[in-house]
Amino acid sequence: MISQRTKERLIAWWEHKELDRPCIMAYTPKYGAVWPEAPAPDDYWLKPDLLAGQVFQRARNLRYLGEAQPYLYIDYGACAVGLQMGAKGHWRSLETIWTDPCVDSADQVAGLHPGGEWKRIQDAAIARALELGKGRAMLSSYCLGAAADTTAALMGTENLLCAMMDDPDAVKRAFEAVKRETIALFERLVCECEAQDTLLSGWHAIWAPGPSTPIQEDFSYMIGPGMFDEFCLPHIRDMVDAVPYSFYHLDGIQALSHLPSLLKIPNLKVIQWQPGEGHSDILQWTEVIERILKGGKSCQVYVKASEVDELIKRVGKDGMLLIVSGTEQELKVLEEKYQLESNLM
Repeated sequence: MISQRTKERLIAWWEHKELDRPCIMAYTPKYGAVWPEAPAPDDYWLKPDLLAGQVFQRARNLRYLGEAQPYLYIDYGACAVGLQMGAKGHWRSLETIWTDPCVDSADQVAGLHPGGEWKRIQDAAIARALELGKGRAMLSSYCLGAAADTTAALMGTENLLCAMMDDPDAVKRAFEAVKRETIALFERLVCECEAQDTLLSGWHAIWAPGPSTPIQEDFSYMIGPGMFDEFCLPHIRDMVDAVPYSFYHLDGIQALSHLPSLLKIPNLKVIQWQPGEGHSDILQWTEVIERILKGGKSCQVYVKASEVDELIKRVGKDGMLLIVSGTEQELKVLEEKYQLESNLM
């Protein structure tokens, strides 16, 4: 469904080459959209066909502007892999699923593998989404997370922080084991998508010429650059090498101390800067964006429609992809000014 011109623009963005305009993605409800009735939370999380069907219906109700393309996000939370490896899930609504630890030590984490009921549920939801979206939408799979994030979900954040000081070798064994499982899950998802003639995009939902998934370490918000480089960076490098179109989710102002290390990863193509709650005014972060661009990486940010022109005036168009929110009228003005394509599923 994607046009040749949009493909060319996004390829140029992924490869950090010159653009004719910034890449822009936005979503609005299509005319006549009928939204599905909200199910009970227990049904939503535990019945994979229901979740996939709800996601599919929501996707059909959107108009996709600019570089945005139809996608199905099978969202089981940031610790979806942790659930597969034994973490305990709980929820109160359809918005978020939370996890509680299932083991006490890093050595126990190293012996865990994806399996059980949550893996069955997530696999079934993926299979149903691929069936519904074949040839019509990209697959935005459950979040694959990262070594530290998944380990924290399995043994508890406080326990992990203490173990990094008291038993660093055990933590490194746990991170290595979780990384291997994560890469194996990514490779399986790629094969499943290829079998259904569908592209794996991860939750960022950005089209690429090949498979992509976000790489992240939200846990890194709580540690300094030294510990990040020792414990997390080796596994991030391996994930980058395993993902053809690598995209790093840098989340929160405390995580900015890790940006110099991320910029030194040769194969990392994109860094998303997500300032975090209370710091979302993107115009205060132009220096950070410029550091990313000057470091040879493309950048993705979330912006309000009213910020687009000023942001591009300050940082330029090359290497920039903006996911934009705004009123219907604001997005219409943006659509006309930047000559954005409009797609439906």
